[in-house]
Formats: sequence, structure tokens, C-alpha cells
Amino acid sequence: MVYSCNVFNDKTEYFEKRYEELTFSPPERLCSLFLEKCETKDPNSPFSKYTPVMINRQFSAIYRLASEEHLKLVVDILIYKEVLKK
Repeated sequence: MVYSCNVFNDKTEYFEKRYEELTFSPPERLCSLFLEKCETKDPNSPFSKYTPVMINRQFSAIYRLASEEHLKLVVDILIYKEVLKK
């Protein structure tokens, strides 16, 4: 979608930067890192007290936020390309 902007300009660079930021830390990686923290053996860690339900809710939030950010980027590009109006 980013590369459909045809002309390389400041707005295209902006979209590319946003896309790179979104793909730099995919939700799968964030969930994996979160799960590692939850599996720590340190009883003083707040993550060690997470229940499976709490972990699933956190996973859900991570994926929801990632999908919302991708959707915002796509909508912004469509508005820029004048496919959509504000």
C-alpha cells in the first residue's frame, strides 16, 4: 500500500516510516517477549503473578493495537490517494 503512492515525496517517506515502525516489532514478537517475562521464576516480578486469563487478555490487546495501527495507516494512505474522503 505504501508503495502505491507513485511519487516519492515527503508524504511517501512519512508513510514508509510509519510502516517500518509497525513492522519492526510485530505482535508475535511482543507476545513472545511478554510470555518470557511471565515465565520468570522471580517471585517478586509482577509478571510472575499473571494468570492464563490475564496473559490471554494481554495478547488480545497487543494484537488489537497492532491491527488498529495498520488500519490507520491504510486509511491515511487511502485519504492521501483521494480514494477516501475525510
